[in-house]
Amino acid sequence: MIIAFHLANTNKSSPAYKRLSSLKAAFEAAGIATIWAHQEGGDKADIDYLSFPPFPRLKAIPRLLLSRRPIVLEYRDGWANAIATGYGATVRSKPVKAQAVRLIETALSLRARRVVTVTPGLMRWHGVSRTALLPNGSELDTPAPRRDVDLNKPTLSVVCFGKFLSYGQSNVMAALGSLSRRYKGQTLDIHVY
Repeated sequence: MIIAFHLANTNKSSPAYKRLSSLKAAFEAAGIATIWAHQEGGDKADIDYLSFPPFPRLKAIPRLLLSRRPIVLEYRDGWANAIATGYGATVRSKPVKAQAVRLIETALSLRARRVVTVTPGLMRWHGVSRTALLPNGSELDTPAPRRDVDLNKPTLSVVCFGKFLSYGQSNVMAALGSLSRRYKGQTLDIHVY
């Protein structure tokens, strides 16, 4: 079996490239052959693996939709919704672009054999029966702090990679409030990338 990984761009410093490179290496370490879809031989793969947002190369989308090869779709964010709402009202919304993105998202998710996502909301949107949930690293509902958090440190770091405000300012404030209550008396050093 060969898995073809689809990239939005080949910039090796992009977070998407780094994330997919790590996943590709994990498959290879498990003895599964992989290839970048845009490289020679990418058309010989048995499975297409797409991770978005951002979308893989737009010119590849028609081929992916018409192909008989199974697609595994890793869907991390509600990109169309973020574009429609202006990333939680932090930038100007783009309803026409959001509709085009929503059409592509829907077509790819309907075509996918399996969808992998990081939130229960996205899991419900895609349909539980063919969606696997791999939650993000936050455990805000867990009553006890994680064992690897040293509460004796004067400052705890919280790191978010992504468009944190795309979930809306009220949701961001609720998450920050939950962290503040959980680690009462600690200084939180928050980094958003």
